[in-house]
Amino acid sequence: MKNHIEKLIQKISSEITKNRKRLMFFGIISVIFGLIGVFMSSTMTIISVFTFGVFVTIAGILFMIETFLEPQWKGKFPHMLLSIVYVIGGIIMMIYPQESAIWFTFFIAGFLIAIGVIRIIAGFKYKETIDKWIWVVFSGTLNILLGVLIYMQWPESGKWVIGLFISIDLMIQGVIFIVLSRTIFKNLDNPLKKQTIS
Repeated sequence: MKNHIEKLIQKISSEITKNRKRLMFFGIISVIFGLIGVFMSSTMTIISVFTFGVFVTIAGILFMIETFLEPQWKGKFPHMLLSIVYVIGGIIMMIYPQESAIWFTFFIAGFLIAIGVIRIIAGFKYKETIDKWIWVVFSGTLNILLGVLIYMQWPESGKWVIGLFISIDLMIQGVIFIVLSRTIFKNLDNPLKKQTIS
């Protein structure tokens, strides 16, 4: 029985180690690509929009196929229209990625300002019930400032904002993976050793 438990513990330990190494690998790769993207944000923006256009086009084609395969004609027209819009939008993004990025950035700035206003209103509205309401207001203010800064530099900001955001997100995800991997490494032996000894 004891040997069976030890083998089970070793198997679990091996699986955790594999996942830890995988997390560390993807974390390092994400940080590297994120850093490259920060210094090449314009290129990253074009690549991101082009890739998004490819996915949107594929989604539109799949919607179209699904619409044709549907035996019932009722409701086909809206689905077909949506599929055509997807395909056309995706193709436009692939042919004109920079121009598409400029307009995406315009909407991103508006979204940031809108979210900022909502957060500020929510922060003041629930300040009696939320202890850290000031941080909600602060984050909303930052959202508004970021949106305004993007608008002030638009349309030039459209050439780099999306790439910069994605690059920063890659670095953050990479750091999270690395931290998780190191945490697993530090805590790997402790519970397993205790079980083995007992």
